[in-house]
Amino acid sequence: MTDREKHNLSTELESLLGELPENIVDFLKEQSSNDGQMGEDEIEIDIDALRHETLYKLRKLLDDYLLEKQKNQAKAESYEME
Repeated sequence: MTDREKHNLSTELESLLGELPENIVDFLKEQSSNDGQMGEDEIEIDIDALRHETLYKLRKLLDDYLLEKQKNQAKAESYEME
């Protein structure tokens, strides 16, 4: 994964912080290197320290979530039009 892709992934995660689904939060907690030093609601991830396989899995989880979110918004908008 290129530095630009890592930066984009990091930026997207930050922008979605209050709404990430549990599966992504759990995945991030598994990958976290904070060893219990942070609060329960905090996750610190060093994107540059993650392996490429981990980054691509995180990218896929995030893409799947965003696609589902987009589908749900489209459904909601079609209901409003009726």
